[in-house]
Amino acid sequence: LLNDRQVRAGLAERGIVMPESTIALAAEHCTITDRITIYGRDQVPDSHQRVFNTLVEKLEAAGQACRRERATSLGLNGKTDDDLLAELKRRTRNWAEVRPEWGLANNAGMVIGPRSLTRSLDLGGRCFLHDYDPSQDPSGEVLTLLMSAPMVVANWINLQYFGSVARPDIFGAGNKLLHSVVGGNLGVVEGNGVDLKIGLPLQSVFDGEHWRHEPMRLAVVVDAPAERIEAVIRGNADVRALVENRWLWLHRVEGDQTLRYDDGRWVTT
Repeated sequence: LLNDRQVRAGLAERGIVMPESTIALAAEHCTITDRITIYGRDQVPDSHQRVFNTLVEKLEAAGQACRRERATSLGLNGKTDDDLLAELKRRTRNWAEVRPEWGLANNAGMVIGPRSLTRSLDLGGRCFLHDYDPSQDPSGEVLTLLMSAPMVVANWINLQYFGSVARPDIFGAGNKLLHSVVGGNLGVVEGNGVDLKIGLPLQSVFDGEHWRHEPMRLAVVVDAPAERIEAVIRGNADVRALVENRWLWLHRVEGDQTLRYDDGRWVTT
């Protein structure tokens, strides 16, 4: 749609101007293999082929690095890159595989700030990252979007994992091998039970011996001035409820320090 001239003209009338040199392509990320499938390659003009090929190479390299990083947690350490990819592909097709991947298990934090803050850190795949440059957002509009949408969604994810481990009998979905779908897409029941199950199945957080998620409230680190963050909290009821009721921990970066928001004050951590 974004490559259609009429669509672009309509967006321009609304103040959203896409440069002529920009093309839009759809892509799909397979979370098991970490491969990115790009659709509509035939729409890439000759003038963009070199940039497009570079993008494909970088996505392949990033996917390979991710597979290597996740290999140990999946019990696939020591395999060659080709064998590792082949095994992960097999898991995508194997209906008997109840733990093809660990998804977002063990998520613990979120960083909203320049990539330079975390580039040299090994976060163990436990943090959601949003590249944000506070100097390019004096009005705070971008920060408002990030804190009222991605941060809220990250908190939903975090709390679902939290509940599924802290009280799996109440907030978990039980054994996925025994699930029966109810009402089309209303939910599931476990075996011949009558309770509608919510949360995550046991196989998503437990490997048979150990829990694969450490239940803790999401720690959000924001690189932005205090007044800008506080304006977002004041202006958004959902964000305010999460922060003030401590469903997540909100921090901000100030030089070499990290300060935590606590009852309207910023305290050193």
